[in-house]
Amino acid sequence: PEQWQLHSKSRPDQISVRLEDIALKRDLAYYVALSALISMDRRELANHVLKSNVFSNLASGTTEAVQVIEHFLNGDNLKFQACLSTICRNLKYDPFFGDFTQDFGESKLIFRRIRQK
Repeated sequence: PEQWQLHSKSRPDQISVRLEDIALKRDLAYYVALSALISMDRRELANHVLKSNVFSNLASGTTEAVQVIEHFLNGDNLKFQACLSTICRNLKYDPFFGDFTQDFGESKLIFRRIRQK
C-alpha cells in the first residue's frame, strides 16, 4: 500500500501504518486466546482475559476467540475442541500458526499442548 512506501527523506515519525494494514483484528484475538490458553491457569484466564475490556474489544465479532476460553473454563470439551479446530482452520495460512510456516511443527505442537491441557 501507498502508506508503506518509504522515501529517503521520510522520518520515522512521518510514517503512518494502520493496524488493519498489518494484521486482522480476528487474528490478533486468536493470538491472545491461544497464548493465554497455553500459558495461563484457569483463574488467570477468567480474571485477566475474559474480564479484560481490551480483549473483549479485540474479540468483538470473533466469537471463537472468546468461546474457546469459555468452553475450556466450563469443561465443555466437545465445544472447546470444536472452537480450537475452527481457529486452527482459520489460521491455516497465517504466517505464525499456518501450515506453510518454517516452524510448522511448533505451531502444531502449540495446538496439541492446548488440547491436552
